Amino acid sequence: MKQDLSKLNAQELDELITEACELRERKLPEINRDRPINPSLGVTRPTWWCEPFEGGMLLQLRHPGYGWLNFTFSPMDRVSILSALLAQASIFAQNESHNLKLIEKKKK
Repeated sequence: MKQDLSKLNAQELDELITEACELRERKLPEINRDRPINPSLGVTRPTWWCEPFEGGMLLQLRHPGYGWLNFTFSPMDRVSILSALLAQASIFAQNESHNLKLIEKKKK
């Protein structure tokens, strides 16, 4: 029962993806809760948007194949996400600072 998806236009594909996602959400087994460890599947620098939403936050991420993905977070989730992002930024800044010092030493 394989369908030739290449004959569908963009709108038809969007509708098929939406319908498939809604159907998959109700199927068992549910999608694994362990995160995948394959960064090649990620989207680099996706377009994103966030705003307050029903006592929490709405985060929208644009995937070039799936479209706009919407996620809502409670205030505590928002704090956890912010903490994780700040921790990652701090590690990155420390590494960059260390690398700059090494470069300066090599110049001398």
